[in-house]
Order: sequence, then C-alpha cells, then structure tokens
Amino acid sequence: GVDKICVAMNLELFSMRNSPPRKVMMEFIEILTIAFPETLGTCVVWQPPGYFHTLYRLLSPFVDPRTLQKVVIVSGDGAPGGDADRRMSEVVSPEWRTLLGLGQPRIESAYSEHFRKEVQSARGYEFAPYWRFRLDKDREVAVKNGGPPWRRIGRELALDMTQWDSAFPDFWEANLASKPAG
Repeated sequence: GVDKICVAMNLELFSMRNSPPRKVMMEFIEILTIAFPETLGTCVVWQPPGYFHTLYRLLSPFVDPRTLQKVVIVSGDGAPGGDADRRMSEVVSPEWRTLLGLGQPRIESAYSEHFRKEVQSARGYEFAPYWRFRLDKDREVAVKNGGPPWRRIGRELALDMTQWDSAFPDFWEANLASKPAG
C-alpha cells in the first residue's frame, strides 16, 4: 500500500511581516501538488491569521483539486472539548497534542549560534527526557553489538575524519558501553 503523511503547518504566530515570499509559497504548493498527490493524507493548517483565508481563496485555483480536498484549516480555541480540539481529534487522533505538539506550551529554550539569541523549543518538546531515552537505546545497541550503536555506518561515510567519533580513543566505551542504562 501507499503510506500517507500528515503535514501540520503551525501558523499561530504567522503574520504578513514574517511570511515567506510569494515564490516560496507557490513552490510549497507545487511540491504538495506534484510530489505528494498520492502520498499526502492530510495537511492541517493550525490557527492561521485572519488574512490567511483570503490568501487561501486566491491561491486555491492553482492547487490540484485532489490536494485541496486534503487541506484542513483549524482555527479557534484549542482547549479540550472545544471546536478545534474536536476537529483535530477527528482529523489526526484524540492524541493530536502529543503527536504534533500543537496547542502545547513551549517548555524549553536554548541559545542559537545561528540566530545569536535564545530560541524556544518546539511546542510540547522536552529535550532532556528524549536525550536520556536516546542515550539509553544507544547504550543497549552498543552493548549488544560490542561497539558503536551505528555499526553499519563506516568511516568511508564520514566527511571529516577528525570529527568522526572513532577518531577519539575509547569514545564509545567512555560514553556509552560502560555507563549503566537509566
């Protein structure tokens, strides 16, 4: 069978001031229409600004009708039991907040070298528990394989050998295999 994807576009803080150029929007529409006509299951547009509906009506004639049928615009109060909550439960799942992070607070932030300022994490995303989980899984694989958890990736795939983890003596033993899980 053909897998279907759900694209979630969070437009909560979207405005004319920070919107992408028209060319970018048209390219996005082209990608959805050409590359994903049979793969796109649903495109959820979450909390678009007021002017979005006018823009959507203007751009809709350029979108394949099959793709348009897959676009769901969700506005309003996302509180449990509200209209937006019911719509998201129908379209995605009753667990939509957990699956997509939409409607959840921003919990963490980190300094971005690129933006040279503190930036917030994705909604509902907590890095620390995920990182602990990831390290525990890597340790399990390292112990099972007797070495790095990514055995199938060899030195020939590394672009900069000085940055390759195996360039540092005992890296895996010191960071994964010798530490107890948890």
